[in-house]
Amino acid sequence: MQYKLLLTQADTTMFNWQLKVFFSSIEHLEIPKQNIILLTEIKGKPSEDFRKFERLATCHYFEDKKQRFYKPSCKPHLYGRFWEMYPACEQEYFFFAEQDMLISALPEVPLKPDTWFWSDASKFIETGKFEHVIGMQPRTSKPGGFHAIGTGVNADFWYKVEEDSIRLFEYMCKHIDVQYDRWICEMRAWIWNIWDRGFKTELSPELDFEYGKGWRRNVKLYHHLDARVFDKTKFRHTEPFEVMQRYHVPEELSVSRYINAVKDCGKNFLKKFNDA
Repeated sequence: MQYKLLLTQADTTMFNWQLKVFFSSIEHLEIPKQNIILLTEIKGKPSEDFRKFERLATCHYFEDKKQRFYKPSCKPHLYGRFWEMYPACEQEYFFFAEQDMLISALPEVPLKPDTWFWSDASKFIETGKFEHVIGMQPRTSKPGGFHAIGTGVNADFWYKVEEDSIRLFEYMCKHIDVQYDRWICEMRAWIWNIWDRGFKTELSPELDFEYGKGWRRNVKLYHHLDARVFDKTKFRHTEPFEVMQRYHVPEELSVSRYINAVKDCGKNFLKKFNDA
């Protein structure tokens, strides 16, 4: 395998059921557990439910003592902690994935130490408007985001992304309309710092993804970002598996991929997971 999958999340009901759907979706890929890394924020100790993922992945647990008003900044913080524990990560390639994803096949890219491969995030991230907030020159390149494959960064890089994302979020809270997407400041700081470090970036069709809007397309990745048909945030404290019979959508719609995946997880994967 060219790279390791890396996911970061908190040990909460919502993230845990999404992870179950994720692992259900990649079961057919037969990825060895040593090639899937879960970095997980815990309170004291991991839940019994989360401990079951240790069968499927290499799990690392972290407590975060900071009181975060911008919660996504915890993600680069955990990356920094992990890279600090294992400095050899700087020489490894990682596929940065998310728990609310589906992967039908692994992306194939020509790995290069000076290049990061990204999903096209130009629908979600602007360039040339806010880089000055974190002391960088404006860029005109199309931005990547959400999912990436790359190498060559260290713990200091991730801690800077953490700090920059908080500074950018604070600025947007004070000066930018509330309708603007401030939640992805961590993603902005990530791609901008990659550029600032001198890395090349490529928006790879292998990392093209559906996100629940429009028609289905022939892509390897799905990331559930659209809430109009199935709103994942309604299941913060309960799992959705027992109520999925309510959801019926035409197969040709993008969102059907996620609805079918949640149904399939509840029908086929969940019993094996719970009996482990």
